[in-house]
Amino acid sequence: MQEKFGTPYVYFNKFVIPEKIYEAYKNLFGYLELEPPEELEVLYQNIRAEIEKTKSELAGITYIYGNTPYAVFEMNCFLSSLGMVPQVIQTNRYTAADEEYARKMLQYTDPYVCKAANIAPLQYVYDVLSPYLYLGHEFASRLRQKGMAIVHSDRAGGMLGFEVTGYLLQQLVKAVREAKEYRRELGI
Repeated sequence: MQEKFGTPYVYFNKFVIPEKIYEAYKNLFGYLELEPPEELEVLYQNIRAEIEKTKSELAGITYIYGNTPYAVFEMNCFLSSLGMVPQVIQTNRYTAADEEYARKMLQYTDPYVCKAANIAPLQYVYDVLSPYLYLGHEFASRLRQKGMAIVHSDRAGGMLGFEVTGYLLQQLVKAVREAKEYRRELGI
């Protein structure tokens, strides 16, 4: 749009980093030459508070990242900043836009990254790495037998803005609690 027609646009991906979302909204209102509504600041502060509330429950939780509707490296950078530990990240591409997030993520952790979005050939890593969570598509019953829980995120495909972050946090906390229960049942 910008190059072809000179029309500025704001790209709203399935961002989860609140500052990235806030920035996109500010850019949008700037292009429209409007003041951002006060509600935007309230929503931003609310999601920051929710992050602080859930951070302790997520810290140290290990996971494998599969295929989700989120921006792969932006999301894993965010999760790493919460203290979560990605052990394997599957992706089908790596672009220049991902570099900043990957660099920041490496300040916290150094996961394996593979060019795939298919766990089938990698299922043996469940026993080797013993993560708590799987983010993406997988059979919940198979994961449960390994003491893992699945993080459901498909509903985020119809969401935008801070709602995406809030939904992700809720799903993570729910899955962490499930994984801990599965591990108690299995004695691991």
